[in-house]
Amino acid sequence: MKIGFVQFRPVLAEKEKNRERIVSYLIEARKRGVHLLVFPELALSGYFMTHLELSELAENVPGETTGEISRVCEDIAAVVSLPEKEGEKYFITSVLLRDGRIVGKYRKSHLFEGEKLLFSPGSTGYEVFSLPEAKVGLLICYDWWFPETSRTLALKGAEILCYSACFIKPYAVRAIATRAVENRVFVILSSRVGRERGVTFQGQSQIVSPNMEILASAGEKEETMKVIDIDPKEAKNKKVIELSDLFKDRREELYLK
Repeated sequence: MKIGFVQFRPVLAEKEKNRERIVSYLIEARKRGVHLLVFPELALSGYFMTHLELSELAENVPGETTGEISRVCEDIAAVVSLPEKEGEKYFITSVLLRDGRIVGKYRKSHLFEGEKLLFSPGSTGYEVFSLPEAKVGLLICYDWWFPETSRTLALKGAEILCYSACFIKPYAVRAIATRAVENRVFVILSSRVGRERGVTFQGQSQIVSPNMEILASAGEKEETMKVIDIDPKEAKNKKVIELSDLFKDRREELYLK
């Protein structure tokens, strides 16, 4: 299976430009035979929106953007994050698109700092979505702080965790590798770059193996697409060593409920 991430700088409040770039990356990836491509958090809109900008940029899901991008996703799946509107509420949402349709949707559960002033916390829960090549789970940025999120998806059978992010903390990237090894899954992190309203995003997107190996990575400033081949079946083996199985050795009766 060929998987990858896109690391780029979305232009704040320029939805059409961002959508065009997402589509162009997908067209290139499709030519290269990529099966799954992950984009950063709020790739469609930019991150530091005002209330007015959010009201103009947010879309329903399904909607115009998911429809246009999904049509490009022939034999390739894309994880795209955008501001979603439902009624009077707004959510930071990731959608999994493939072959002209929405395979799955996830609304960010844990809101970070000023996000709480604009968005509602999602309650979609942690669902595993099936692609022809693998089972995947979606998470967004601050969710990594809560190991229960990754563990829940892994216990439900996810082989690949797709993190869309706008990381600003240097240790966040290092922690993502821990999420891979403690669940023995592949992790794709797509973290944006660039400066927006006084804040610099750190990039450093990466793909990590179940053994905590960094299989692909990007720098702090570059805009790039990185693609590698993996065998998702590696994530089915939860053995740390011969007699130690990560999931079978869990002692649920001792854990805090």
